[in-house]
Amino acid sequence: MARTKKNTAKEPVRVRTKDLANGNKSLYLDIYVDGVRSYEFLKLYIVPETSAAAKVANKNTMQAANAIKARRILDIANGAAGITKATGTNVLFTDFVREVIREKKTVKRYGTTIDATLKHLIAYKGEKLTVSQINTNYVRGFVVYLEKSINTHGGNLSNNTKALYCKCLYTVLNDAVRKGFLQSNPMDALSTDEKPHFRDPGREYLTVDEVKAMAGAYCKRDEVKRAFMFACFCGLRLSDIIGLTWGQLSKDGQQWRASVKMQKTGAPLMLPLSAEAVRWLPERDGARDIDNVFEFPSNPAVERAIKAWAEGAGIKKRVTFHVSRHTFATLALTAGADLYTTSKLLGHADISTTQIYAKVIDSKKDEAVNAVSSLFG
Repeated sequence: MARTKKNTAKEPVRVRTKDLANGNKSLYLDIYVDGVRSYEFLKLYIVPETSAAAKVANKNTMQAANAIKARRILDIANGAAGITKATGTNVLFTDFVREVIREKKTVKRYGTTIDATLKHLIAYKGEKLTVSQINTNYVRGFVVYLEKSINTHGGNLSNNTKALYCKCLYTVLNDAVRKGFLQSNPMDALSTDEKPHFRDPGREYLTVDEVKAMAGAYCKRDEVKRAFMFACFCGLRLSDIIGLTWGQLSKDGQQWRASVKMQKTGAPLMLPLSAEAVRWLPERDGARDIDNVFEFPSNPAVERAIKAWAEGAGIKKRVTFHVSRHTFATLALTAGADLYTTSKLLGHADISTTQIYAKVIDSKKDEAVNAVSSLFG
């Protein structure tokens, strides 16, 4: 009698271990679906079984790992990524991302960020995957890939950079949903703990003396210097300054104003410009209303130019373009502007955001008073 053929199909998800220097073993999932391998580290650990308690702990840990494994297999079986294969089978994912970049080219900063994200997506899995292969395992693996990636200076990617790339991928996948390539965004299946999150790097700002030092120092990119100094005296974000056109500037008597629809919030802002802000505007030289006021290199080039410029000015702080916005807020409050007015000038929807700057000013006042008291101690 013929024997029944034994089912030798491999499981798409397996629990594996990685030896650690401290003697523990880290548990992770080895996931292989549609020719694509990815890994998910579970943050679960097997410890040396030196006691009965350790054996019980390891048993419970393995049960937890196998429960996660079972959920992942179920996700795969149920098509948790939600791909509509009829439309996504023959479309290369990298080509789809490039199309998004072309569509977003009018928003220069956004397109540049997606372009940087695309380079990492290619380094992660190459260019042969179709949209139908972009699933929850793929995006989980991308998060792990970013943890190990290095920046152009040879260091690890910052947490905010990793969060930005994941946000870009999420946006691209939302585009795929809107266009019918996906039924749902596979990144929605990731838990909050699995995703990198933006962290507030602090409200670094320049003092009056540091602003003067920057104004007097050489910067190899004059357009970057003008834009940064302009932002120090008006508070606009880099994205809004990049999109600023000559037609958005107007003069009412002696008062210059900028009419801006903020890129981040979409809210309109009618911003009065001080004489110092106007002083840093470039010459118009017959430019049309639709022409940009400032011409910019890529974002990395902007930040490199600012870093070198600040170092040349003798400033020890980490200066990025966004420091100009913080500088405007603190200068306004130091000069006596009230919190409500400063909030409106910055375009904050919630005054509690502006209060962060007020706390910075208050802490400096405390330091000054205590410094005077110490003279007589």
